[in-house]
Amino acid sequence: MLILGVALAYLREFHATLWAPVIMHAVLNSLTTGAIVFALMA
Repeated sequence: MLILGVALAYLREFHATLWAPVIMHAVLNSLTTGAIVFALMA
């Protein structure tokens, strides 16, 4: 969680917009959800 927080903060500072960390958060949530659904289906 610490690494994720630092990465999101870095994106916020590097891109000077909130969209980059929001998109990264959405992608990570989608990957996690996909992995869980795949594990339940297998």
